[in-house]
This record gives sequence, C-alpha cells and structure tokens, in this order.
Amino acid sequence: MAETKSETHSTSRRKSAGPKAPAPSAGQKAAVQEGATQEPEVDNDSISMEWGRQKLDSELQRTQEELDHLRAAMYSEIDIDPEEGDVEVSERLKNVTLIAMLERRETALRDALSSILAGNYGICNRCQQPIGKERLEARPDAKFCVGCQTEIERAARRLA
Repeated sequence: MAETKSETHSTSRRKSAGPKAPAPSAGQKAAVQEGATQEPEVDNDSISMEWGRQKLDSELQRTQEELDHLRAAMYSEIDIDPEEGDVEVSERLKNVTLIAMLERRETALRDALSSILAGNYGICNRCQQPIGKERLEARPDAKFCVGCQTEIERAARRLA
C-alpha cells in the first residue's frame, strides 16, 4: 500500500517503536492502539474540530433545554401567601439569575462553534497556543489555555 503525502507527514510525528507504518484513519485509531492504556492522540485537525463540534452541540442543546425549562417556570403565576412571605418571589429571582448565567453560557458555546468554522477552535486567544484536551473536555467553550486563564484571573483579583 503506498503512503500519501499526508500519511507520511502524520506518521513522522507519531512515536513508534517499530518501522514506520501508514497513519491510521480516524475510524482505525482505536483499533491500532488496541491494548494501549491511553486514548489515541489526535493528529488530524479535522478530527479534533469534529470532536469539538459534537461536544459543543451537546452542551448547547443541554443549555437550551435548561433555559426553556426556566423560562417556562417564569410564566407561571405568583401566588403570594402572606403566612409564607415571598418564597415564590425569591425563587423567581433565583431563576432570573440562572437564566442570565445560562444565556451567557449559550453565547459562549455559539462563539466556540463559530471558532470551529473559522478554523481556530482549541487555540488560546491570548498566546495562540493549543488549549489542552483536558481543559476542552471540561470546558469545551474555553477561549484561553490554563496558563493564560490563571494569569487573567490573577490580574482580575488584583484589580478588584
């Protein structure tokens, strides 16, 4: 089987103990690393972009469902019981805060989906270095790597 130029390039980036072999396709990665204890590394940018798109779509759907539920709860009537005080009013205020937080999250997720289309998903907006996979798994809409995010938060605390 002849290697293509892209297979040769990705093969040279992989570490292997034996002779060089053609790079596995996306569907073959798990099978190639059968028995390995770590997840296979993603060499192909389109694979990581696809993973990010799926993760972001899932998070966006979950966020929209939560928003729909909270917005529906806001349309119910308030029945203030003089003996209980303003329990329902307090609950509504809490829901308003949650809605605002979820709307910001929804915007961040949409921005991250746009960055996939722009081809810069997973790249730190500050240092232009790749954002670690663990951070993107925990926060798929992350705009900054851990180091830059830490510096930004530290600076914000000093200004506060």
